[in-house]
Amino acid sequence: METSLSAPLSCLCLFGVLVAFFLFVFGIRKYGWPRILLILTGSGVLISSVFFFLALNPWIIDPRFRTYRSFYYEIEEGMTRQQVIEILIQHYPRDGARDRPTVRSDDEDQLGFFMNPEDYREPNCEGIFLKMKDGVVVKKTYSND
Repeated sequence: METSLSAPLSCLCLFGVLVAFFLFVFGIRKYGWPRILLILTGSGVLISSVFFFLALNPWIIDPRFRTYRSFYYEIEEGMTRQQVIEILIQHYPRDGARDRPTVRSDDEDQLGFFMNPEDYREPNCEGIFLKMKDGVVVKKTYSND
């Protein structure tokens, strides 16, 4: 996913989980107030790290994102426009659980999709942008919300 800071921030969240683990371990070895403070601090770090990790990686808990990302990963450079549409139909059949992405740009030199927010109220701006040349994908880009 080229347009996001999700990977380094996700690593930072995982580092927070590691820090929380060490705070718990040191808290168990202490007695009195230091024990309570270390465990409470570890709990706060753990909760906030998990919350931000899930916020940065919605595909973990939301099947809309998993389907959309799967669609993106199956598109390869060198595919024709028709092959991309066939992959779209495979991931989003007419009677399937997910609504198809909205086609935003369908020109000779580009093809773009925006994820359908389905029943959710918030608009979604997850996008897949394909640069085309002579009807063939030459570059693909995923834009996170």
